[in-house]
Amino acid sequence: MPTGDILVMLKGDVAMGEKQFSQAAKLYDDLYKRKPSPLLAHKLGQAYWAADDKENAAIVLTEAVAKYPNEIRTQYALAIVYSMSGVIIHKPLTCTSLFFN
Repeated sequence: MPTGDILVMLKGDVAMGEKQFSQAAKLYDDLYKRKPSPLLAHKLGQAYWAADDKENAAIVLTEAVAKYPNEIRTQYALAIVYSMSGVIIHKPLTCTSLFFN
């Protein structure tokens, strides 16, 4: 049986599956504050987005892209957040600058 941090992440995953997005975000956020990782940043961003907290989704993913510049999944998630929220990016993006900045 999973314990500790793995159990918290699994509870967040279950909450996401049950569409309890705010609960999932809280679980992921508490864990991310203690043990940040690209995977948790991605899950937290998804949970915020699903909970209709677009601003925190963008903040978490933007910080994660800066902290984990080689994490493509997080960069892709941030690009989706930008495109779906209508955020205007003032700096022109190229494939290289978006994914390999």
